[in-house]
Amino acid sequence: ETTTSAAETTAPPPVEAPDIHAVSVPVSALQNSASLSAFASKAASDGYTAATVTMKNSSGYLFYNTDVSPAKDSDAVLGMLTASEICGILKQNGLVPLAEISVLSDNKGGEINGGMCYKIVDEPTVSWLDYFSTGEPMRWSDPSNEETVVYNKAITDELTAAGFEKIIQTDIIFPPFQEYDREYIASGYFSADRYKMLENVVFDNTAVCVDAKDILINSMSGTAEVLKNKTKLTQNEIIIKIDRGAFTAEGGFPADAAALLEDIMAQCEVKCMGMELVPMIEKADFSPDEIKAMHSAAENAGYNDFYIR
Repeated sequence: ETTTSAAETTAPPPVEAPDIHAVSVPVSALQNSASLSAFASKAASDGYTAATVTMKNSSGYLFYNTDVSPAKDSDAVLGMLTASEICGILKQNGLVPLAEISVLSDNKGGEINGGMCYKIVDEPTVSWLDYFSTGEPMRWSDPSNEETVVYNKAITDELTAAGFEKIIQTDIIFPPFQEYDREYIASGYFSADRYKMLENVVFDNTAVCVDAKDILINSMSGTAEVLKNKTKLTQNEIIIKIDRGAFTAEGGFPADAAALLEDIMAQCEVKCMGMELVPMIEKADFSPDEIKAMHSAAENAGYNDFYIR
């Protein structure tokens, strides 16, 4: 006869993940290991528990040494450190590594792989260019294009394998098509259900960054268009980026920073019912004291995670 002790049958309690109080890593800190280590050490001493690294920006440049084609060995790569090296340095300093990647605002990606771009209807080998946003010709990645999906999924998988604990997807958005573009672009890109195309580039367990103003002021357009199907993104964290300039007292929003966060998040919860929301603030918009008060307000409202950009 054998007996089994309680110690042998009782599983250890699960280890809870630390609350995320994240700071953004400036591109200048990614120049080499020493600069990143110095930044990470200072961030940890300032009380941050995580660091968000822009690994692919809204121009399509990558700030790490990638193995993903066609970016690999191209001038789209501006970083010297590998994703694993960046993760290692952050973790050595006690920070949870988070990666941010711009998805569809990708001029450089379209330059190195024209197959990802929107195409002219009557000339399918010619890429459509956006002259409206910056006054200069800009390429955008088409979310309905398989090459766009494959490229961004490969980057997401590479960063996950390197040790990043969360991938934050930004710029899941259509270009600012103008009325005259109807002559050149397929009609489906102007349809009411075009948001379904955006869902192609939202990957499992990623976080999707959305501007609060697009939810509350711009009627679920812009970056919020991807949220229109409320049953689709229930497994993805939705990061609500709060831009103070869009929420003025004249517009009926609180002047007090902490009250502003509470008000915006409460309204977003109603608009995005069933989704997991997390607040993010723009550091340049608020004073250190206001940021501290907003962090406390977020915690009191039940948000364990809080991002500073």
